[in-house]
Amino acid sequence: MATLGSSKNDKANIDLKYKDQHKHTFNINKKGAFRELQLYITDLSDNSSINISNISIKNNEIKIQEFKNISVSGADYKTNDNVLFLSPTLNSIFISIPLEKTSPIIKFKFFKFISLMFGFFSLIFAIIYNKNNIYKSIKEYNRISNSLNYCFLSIAVSIIVFLFTLFLLSYIGFMFSFPLQKLYIFVGFIVVGIFLYLFNKGYSLSKKDILIQFIALFSIFIFSILCALYFLDSSYDGRVYHQEAIILLSNGWNPVLKKPIFDFLNSSIWVEHYQKCAEILSANFVLLFNNIEVGKTINYLFAFFIFNLSFFTFNKFKTSNTLINLFLSTLIILNPVSTGQIRTYYVDFIVYYLFAGILLSIILKEKDFISNKLFLLLSISQISILCNIKLGGIFYSIILVLSYFIYSLITKKYNNFKTISCIISLSIILVLISGINPYFTNIKNGHHPFYPLAGEGKMDIMTGNSPKSFEHKNSLYKLFISTFSNTKNITYVTNDTPKLKIPFSLKHLNNGAGTDVRIGGFGYFWSEILLLLIPFVILVKNSNEEDNKIYYFVITTLWLSVLLNPESWWARYVPQFWLVPIFIIFWKSLNENQNKNLKIFSYFLILLLFINSYILEIQNLKLSVNFSKIRNEFFKEVTNKNISVYIINSIEKETMNYKLTKMTKSVKEISSSDFEKNKNTFKCIPLFIIDNKSQIGVYRVDE
Repeated sequence: MATLGSSKNDKANIDLKYKDQHKHTFNINKKGAFRELQLYITDLSDNSSINISNISIKNNEIKIQEFKNISVSGADYKTNDNVLFLSPTLNSIFISIPLEKTSPIIKFKFFKFISLMFGFFSLIFAIIYNKNNIYKSIKEYNRISNSLNYCFLSIAVSIIVFLFTLFLLSYIGFMFSFPLQKLYIFVGFIVVGIFLYLFNKGYSLSKKDILIQFIALFSIFIFSILCALYFLDSSYDGRVYHQEAIILLSNGWNPVLKKPIFDFLNSSIWVEHYQKCAEILSANFVLLFNNIEVGKTINYLFAFFIFNLSFFTFNKFKTSNTLINLFLSTLIILNPVSTGQIRTYYVDFIVYYLFAGILLSIILKEKDFISNKLFLLLSISQISILCNIKLGGIFYSIILVLSYFIYSLITKKYNNFKTISCIISLSIILVLISGINPYFTNIKNGHHPFYPLAGEGKMDIMTGNSPKSFEHKNSLYKLFISTFSNTKNITYVTNDTPKLKIPFSLKHLNNGAGTDVRIGGFGYFWSEILLLLIPFVILVKNSNEEDNKIYYFVITTLWLSVLLNPESWWARYVPQFWLVPIFIIFWKSLNENQNKNLKIFSYFLILLLFINSYILEIQNLKLSVNFSKIRNEFFKEVTNKNISVYIINSIEKETMNYKLTKMTKSVKEISSSDFEKNKNTFKCIPLFIIDNKSQIGVYRVDE
């Protein structure tokens, strides 16, 4: 680990990138008027000498030509021109190197700040000065045709029908002792073809519209597969127990009738006892394409599903605007939780997409935008999958169905009760079938149905993942602190506490990347958006009484799902919280008689939501691209080679072994004594980039 800073409170993280066995590159993530370079070298496994030379901080135009007046602890050292020779005496070394040329940093930071402020205020001035023209152009934007809009609906339903087909085939096959089959995906495509035929026939869509649907669906599947293959999973959970489950399933494990056989995988409690619907859907793709990364195809399919469904829903309102609908639909899929997880095997964002999909389906049903049969198909398919993604999916499904029942009771829409009863009955049947593992297998093995999160021997996964200051605090307190504090990933052992932020503060803009950011997990401007939403809700009126009923149902359901969750402070556990401002803005925008200034206010909120998500997306994308590049270089080097591997740490050991076995001629795992004899011939297996975990081990190409 290395840090750059002028004091203990002013440090910048440095990523360590392995170029080869002897050379390393340090990339500074933060700029400032620094007085010294501080290097921490920790977790040394031996006392081998270390040489440091040619330190260059490119972003700040500083080069260290020679080492003078340095301070070193934990090692004996000597210098020779621009080389520092270290002989470790402890397992950690601290090096302090004075910096002389700091003026370029100050100038760069000052002019960057002035430029950003000038550009920001110029944009605000341009918007205010031309607000009438902007409003007129948005208002007069042509709406898409009704037939084209139905293409978005058919694409959305086709995707969920395909995933639901894989879901049914997989679990029915397990019940009859069949492991996953390559045929399932092709059967899914056939079912989608049948659905499209019936859908287009029912809505009398033209051949042009049918062609658009087929081209769009083909493009979506190809794009999803390519993205899944390009972005390697850089998360801890994703590369450990999620991938372990996928590997087992694609290799023939039947989770309904058999206990997992861990030939080379860790006997993970999570693999055996957690819900597995996402892993099963992914494993179908892994089985067909024989690549562990391709399973993330389902992530992008869920994203396209919710985008098309939301865009269709918003467009069906007569007074809505297509351009605004496009922005809002894009914002729905750019949930900060989604931007951090979609390139990994995490599943919280899938829970979010399904929650949003069910909510949108209810809106469509209540506005008579879709038939009752189509509503049943959408609801049952989504609820069945949602209940088997993770345990929280059951909780959210109950809230959604119960809220819809209460809404129907209050609005005296008693004809909905039959539909709700049908949804509950069929969903329970499907959940019982698909939930044989883990719910019934847990009972069979003497555990609570929700083990290991409940019952005797339950595991506490929250204390260690929560800030120490949250201990013995109630859920509302934790939600408030997390929402209005600086974005940062703080856990029990980080010896840090959440710090309330100044609105629109530009500090801590590098702490929001990752799959499960704990404090301020919805982004750098989330608290500001919620604060601005208060006067917006008060000042802007709704459109009409009938729409108001649905509006209050949606907002109430969202708030209930957030406030009833005891861990609502952690964004990944309440990703649907992101929908609150989006639905409020949409419903308020339906009223065409609103003051133009208030319309501008809503556009500003949309812009702020976009900026919030855009920053996080760029940061997460950069991390994912960097990790994928480093890992692919490593995999390319060992492909079709005989290699020797010495595993230093068990982290990712088993999934790495699976990948190396697939792509190399042979993998020989050697002992520590064999490694010690020829340690200079080994290179480090690339580390975790996002999670910053310790290394897995080292390898050597033998031919």
